[in-house]
Amino acid sequence: MIQQTVRPQHLTQFHHACKSGKAKVMIMGDSIGAVATDPAESENYTYSLIETIMQQNPSVNIHFINAALGGASWSQMNSDDFLAMNWLDHLPNESWKNYVAREEPDLLILHSGGNDIPNFNPQDVIDLVNFFNSQKKVPSIIISITYSPSYLYDHETAWLNYYTDEWQEALRATTNWIRSFALSKNLGFLDFYRYMSYCRDGIDICNIGLSKIIKTEHDNSFAWNEFLNAYDNEWSFPNLRNINNTSAQKCSDFTHSFSLSANPKIMSLNLSAFPMKYARIKETNSIHIFFDDPSGLISWSWSDGVSPSCHNKFLTNIPIPQVWPSSFNIAVKGSRVWMRIFSPFRHNKHYNPGALNKYGTGYSDIINKILIRFGGDFCPKISFSSGNIQINTHNLCVGSSHRNSMDLFYATPSRNCYDLFKMADNSPNLIGGSNAYHLNTFGVRDILNPVVSSQIWAMPLHC
Repeated sequence: MIQQTVRPQHLTQFHHACKSGKAKVMIMGDSIGAVATDPAESENYTYSLIETIMQQNPSVNIHFINAALGGASWSQMNSDDFLAMNWLDHLPNESWKNYVAREEPDLLILHSGGNDIPNFNPQDVIDLVNFFNSQKKVPSIIISITYSPSYLYDHETAWLNYYTDEWQEALRATTNWIRSFALSKNLGFLDFYRYMSYCRDGIDICNIGLSKIIKTEHDNSFAWNEFLNAYDNEWSFPNLRNINNTSAQKCSDFTHSFSLSANPKIMSLNLSAFPMKYARIKETNSIHIFFDDPSGLISWSWSDGVSPSCHNKFLTNIPIPQVWPSSFNIAVKGSRVWMRIFSPFRHNKHYNPGALNKYGTGYSDIINKILIRFGGDFCPKISFSSGNIQINTHNLCVGSSHRNSMDLFYATPSRNCYDLFKMADNSPNLIGGSNAYHLNTFGVRDILNPVVSSQIWAMPLHC
């Protein structure tokens, strides 16, 4: 089930160093990358990481520095004022990130997330990656996506409410943003969150199937293939469910085929909810389609929740429709956002998609990109800058990647929280763990190590 999310194209500098016969590997992050279990440093996934790298590159001398710190966050990793730890060979008053940069690693693992909830700031992730990419020697950067902790342990400290729905939803939002960030920036990543969900919860959060909403006989608020008013210049997905009982008003992924009665000037769609109560997020995670560009062509922009959408604006080669209604199809599934419009062909003057409009057949791409978005369920909303717009829905399919339903690929769980987190206090058979976030020895073996050892760390033969 584990996918290879670290491949040769993610390891350019590391493989360049391997050709010389020696390479430096570092990890910067929180306690999951540090020594987080009691028995020995070998019961930590970085031990498996270095062993796997050595096995796949047997002629290379690997020098490893563990610069991870328990309790750390992306914010501290990115800070100019957070000092390097005393067990590291740092300069006086040297910041943590400057120490790591000065060491000039060839491969750098960045692992954080668990200590960022509920104050996650995606700007820190962007800034830290940009910081290392600006160095004279740019390391190969791999991002670790932290796993979800135990659902069961009621920690005495209030801010460690890992077991609450609110905390778990915030973690889902964070991990999905980091995953889609890595994908969009072509960074390799170790997806511990996905594998934990598969083994413990029996669901593959990245393997979702969408199904059509079901209109009940007595529901008069929605109709197929009929124009309905968009009240207050906004149309929210209807309160209807698919066959797996996932509501269109609480879904994570969807595809929607529709027509608009008139030119909306600007059409906007949220890609996720504003996911966390205390998160430091500046912008809405949305896309905007413009039908008023002076060029006469459709343009679009988007925000990842950090940068203003005006900083990410693109002009298409598709003419703004002169005749309305006009038909659209949009799919938001995983990190891919695909939006299309029915636009007249240059050569075939007679083609009409007819009933195939609900699939977007023959439509032209406005957007077909891997975009960054937060995870979690939300209510998709389409809004317009001009009034008196009616919307006609031809097809609407939804699914949730965060509900244990048939929307997701389902397997029988192979582990449970007791197996992975149990800590035997005051026992001669101590196996580590914290009953909260730190996996015990067997959890490291069963969840973290397989993800690491399944990746392609080897230098290509032609390199």
